[in-house]
Amino acid sequence: MAKVDFKLTENFDGVERAMTKSILLSLKGIGQITEGRAKKLAPVDSGRLRQSIDNNVNTKKQYVDTGTDVEYAEYVEKGTSRQDAQPYLEPAVFKSKREIKKLVESIFKQVMK
Repeated sequence: MAKVDFKLTENFDGVERAMTKSILLSLKGIGQITEGRAKKLAPVDSGRLRQSIDNNVNTKKQYVDTGTDVEYAEYVEKGTSRQDAQPYLEPAVFKSKREIKKLVESIFKQVMK
């Protein structure tokens, strides 16, 4: 019978770096996907709302925000007593689920090789 020796070594630092890299790349990609979809879904009157949609990745807390600072954006998204809702941000996330899942899986496979 042949003898096989195994040596286990720890690589926690390398795994942690790869995980952090994967998470940050995923967040950037998610931000780009949701921003692009929200811009496509946003109703256009003057174009100001659509142009203001942006995303921001918080690398410290590891999350991404997609939104706008236009003061009337919430009224467009949720509606008012005088105006029907015209959602564009929430649907941007929900309609992007498959694309986001594929992106994250792809990034983790590439980085964790």
